Amino acid sequence: MELWSSLKTTGLTPTRLWLRLAPETRFDAATALYEHDWEGDPVPTEANLYIAKALKFRPQAIKKLPQADRVKYLAKVVRPDRSLVSSLLLALHLEKRSDIMATFLDALEIPHENGLIDEDFEFEIVEKAKLEVGVKALFDKHEVATVDLYLVTLYMMDPSTWQNMNEVLRPYVQESDEEEAEESE
Repeated sequence: MELWSSLKTTGLTPTRLWLRLAPETRFDAATALYEHDWEGDPVPTEANLYIAKALKFRPQAIKKLPQADRVKYLAKVVRPDRSLVSSLLLALHLEKRSDIMATFLDALEIPHENGLIDEDFEFEIVEKAKLEVGVKALFDKHEVATVDLYLVTLYMMDPSTWQNMNEVLRPYVQESDEEEAEESE
């Protein structure tokens, strides 16, 4: 629970989170961003503008690059802002990790299709008891690092809905801290 601990202790921002991600995770997120159907939303165009700025190219030149090159530049060169990081992480989870989203949403009894929440669903603050069930389901089925990134992503995107997350994760974070202390001895 390294990312969650950093979020709560050092004020991890979306951009700092992006920079801490493993290169392969950033690559997966960048790939997912270009693979996802944004239904007219200008997210890929925004990503292209960031690449153009980072490389000091004209935006039209970036559009002509093969997708593999744009993915590489987005993952390695761009320092994205909050909006683009949110889009990258959303795409990562929708395209590459929908199973973790489905596990969590099923446990919370939130209607969805492959992790994509029904657009008519109205979110409210998720109760601690429901979160405990959802978090346990995640840890029972998925790797800690994957769960950590998913929960940090959820919280960063909507801290008010997930405001009880810190209390629910406290035992997992303490357990993680104790394991790290044992390993360093």
